[in-house]
Amino acid sequence: MEVRLFATFSIALVLSISATPLLCMLSKRYGLFIQADTRGVHDVPVSRVGGIAIALGILTSIIFLLPQDKTLLAYICGALIILVAGVWDDLSPLGYKAKFAGQLLASATVVYGGNITLERLPMLAEVFLPQWGMPLLTMVFFIGVINAVNLSDGLDGLAGGLCLLSAGGFATLGYMAGNGFVTVVAIAMVGAISGFLRFNTHPANVFMGDTGSQLLGFSLCMLVVILTQSTMGDYSLGISLFILGLPIIDMLGVILQRTINRQSPFLADRNHIHYKLLTIGFYHNESVVMVYFVHALMLCVAYLLMSEGEWAIWSVYTLVALPVLLCFVLSGLGFTHVCRLKRGTKLSFFRILQRNIISRRWLREKPFQFLEGGLYIFFLLSAFIPLKGAGGIMPAAAVLFVPVVMGVSLFRSAAPLLIRFGLYAASTVAVYLGARVAVDSNVFLYLSINFFFVLTAILVIVGTLVQIAEERLLRITSLDYPIIIVILLLSTLLKINVGGIEIGSLAAKLIILFMAYELILHRIATRIYRFGYLLIAVLVLLVANQWMV
Repeated sequence: MEVRLFATFSIALVLSISATPLLCMLSKRYGLFIQADTRGVHDVPVSRVGGIAIALGILTSIIFLLPQDKTLLAYICGALIILVAGVWDDLSPLGYKAKFAGQLLASATVVYGGNITLERLPMLAEVFLPQWGMPLLTMVFFIGVINAVNLSDGLDGLAGGLCLLSAGGFATLGYMAGNGFVTVVAIAMVGAISGFLRFNTHPANVFMGDTGSQLLGFSLCMLVVILTQSTMGDYSLGISLFILGLPIIDMLGVILQRTINRQSPFLADRNHIHYKLLTIGFYHNESVVMVYFVHALMLCVAYLLMSEGEWAIWSVYTLVALPVLLCFVLSGLGFTHVCRLKRGTKLSFFRILQRNIISRRWLREKPFQFLEGGLYIFFLLSAFIPLKGAGGIMPAAAVLFVPVVMGVSLFRSAAPLLIRFGLYAASTVAVYLGARVAVDSNVFLYLSINFFFVLTAILVIVGTLVQIAEERLLRITSLDYPIIIVILLLSTLLKINVGGIEIGSLAAKLIILFMAYELILHRIATRIYRFGYLLIAVLVLLVANQWMV
């Protein structure tokens, strides 16, 4: 199963990340799929071909790796209908009636062609609708989720990041339920979205367009419906709504506010949560990350409520949704002036940090000094980790360190890139070796390694805040947050073990180290050769340690 999931993710990622720039180039050359940004985020027209690349990654990766049954056939047919309607809309904007017609046709294909319907009403398991009732309700639900995701596509990277988080959540549920279809499709979505988002973070070079947002909404809704079926997962619909997250609540709130203002529910405006954050005064990336954070919290709540009853789940969901909807009501009644700042004012975390924290010189320097020293110590100590049973790692480690030697001694111009590659490769080897240290075999070494990573994580957080406040160019973007969350979610919750090593713990430690490197290397670019010499020394010590075993 794990091999199939890895293959699915890899194929979807490679196809998406390869097709996006190619399609973007073709659209600009022939003047297709290029429209002005009506959201006011970009001053120049941006290509809207990202959805085609996402569709290519998802559909290609699953068609060869899933059983050819009616469920897969229904999904592919429905996705193709969404794809055609979305491409048409991105080429020449359609009215809402034409969009609804395409969504209705796609959902009917899945409901009647794949027999994929909701089986029961939430909290009303003993209430039975007519034979045509549940299919009709399911199609309405499809249309609602599709449009919720579509409406969330308001800021660069927002809809893609939210769908990435949701897909990771559904991959977890599918894996735990033993549902191969849900797990593979969700992992394919994670791969395809990850590839696309590399070009969609602010300032975006490409949009997913209606093609991408509607396809992702359609795919997520199908996973929801399948997981609520008694033979497929039997999860509460409320759990799935938590995983779908803010887009559902945001759509309901916007419709409510438009109704209060006596406007058409289908009228485009700037009343969504992400636009309200911009209005309050937050910057673009801050608004996106804040929405990510709330969405991730909803995923955590969903996991905690999995074993609870329907009434408990829906009660908590109501407690989460009502305050948000109340804000929309107050906004519709004209209370938005309470949250507005003076013109030109920014309620920014950047400015708050600058005024209140980073004015202290020691805080601007000491965390990075401790972080750099800690990394030196970690690498040196990792060379002395017992290598019994890990001899096969030595040839790979030797090959990986070759670029470092070349960078330090031969190709000086390429040294920064080669040393960074060596650091990432060496970290993987060091963390792997550290993971092999059992508690009962060397308690002191085990506790020391874990204490190091806890301390490093704290320093990375402090260092990141310092970098943000100093407005330095940091290689950590808003894209990295949902990807980090999904990696930790999938690897930790699924409790995947390979050779006795817990992948979740290993992934978390690697993420901490990689973020630490980006922080340090950005500040000590002129001293990067120190790490090169350090890696060479560690290689020599590893070889000596292996000979002594």
